[in-house]
Amino acid sequence: QNLNLWLFSDDFYMPTDELDSSEMEPQIEGFDATEHQSQVLANKQLETAKAGLSAMRSNLLPKLNFQGGLQRVDGNNGFYSYQAGLYIPFFSGPAKAKARAAQITLQQAENNTVLVSRQLNARYENALQTYEKWNRSWQFYQYEALPLAKAQRKGALFAYKEGAIDYLGFAQLMDSTLQTELDGLDALTNYLYALFQLQYFKN
Repeated sequence: QNLNLWLFSDDFYMPTDELDSSEMEPQIEGFDATEHQSQVLANKQLETAKAGLSAMRSNLLPKLNFQGGLQRVDGNNGFYSYQAGLYIPFFSGPAKAKARAAQITLQQAENNTVLVSRQLNARYENALQTYEKWNRSWQFYQYEALPLAKAQRKGALFAYKEGAIDYLGFAQLMDSTLQTELDGLDALTNYLYALFQLQYFKN
């Protein structure tokens, strides 16, 4: 119900009864932090900070100004005038503060790009280790523990119907197989969560 609420579709989607684990394998071959969107954004912010500082420094540089003109004096042409000027910005308190702020912004952006890269690599390694752990656990339950629990449940039912075990023994066997199935579901839940966490790092 919640999934369809978010989809805003006229079609109503239902989950399948069978879990196709082949569709859930992570399509990640290594990890390159420089191509991750978080790193790309940090790099863009760094470029913006560099451009801001460059523009600020440009405004504080002296500027040369040249002008020339043709004048007419007492009806006579041919009088040329030239003038040159040098504009030197006045380093007021606000101007200095803006330049300092731009420098600090650039330094923060540089530090942020390094931090984002380190965080991404660390989080990826942690996510990969967690995924591998729960993948092994789920594989064990999927191919060993759960099939064995299913066989034990059938065996317990057969043995109880045939009178080979009493109700107490039957209940104990069923409780054991049920607990194995519950543990398997926990392993599957943790596996899927770890898988989704790992998919975040897919470029």
